[in-house]
Amino acid sequence: MESIITKGTSLGDMELLSEEDKTKYIVLSQAISEWEAAYHPLSGRVSTLITDAIRAKMEANNLKQKETAKCLGI
Repeated sequence: MESIITKGTSLGDMELLSEEDKTKYIVLSQAISEWEAAYHPLSGRVSTLITDAIRAKMEANNLKQKETAKCLGI
C-alpha cells in the first residue's frame, strides 16, 4: 500500500493512479480493515470472518440465532 500511496503522492493525487493501482489499493485497504476487525477490533466493529464462521456453524448445526447466542453466552 505504501508504494501505491507514494506513487499517488508523486502524481499529485490518488485519482491520477492507473485503474489497476486504484483497484489494488481498494483490495488491500479492505483486507487490512478485515484483518484489523478480526485481530484488533474496535468497539462496534465486527469482522466478517467471525460472523461468516458463526453463520456457517449455525447452518451446519441447524441452530437459530437465539440458540447460537445462548451457546456463545450472549
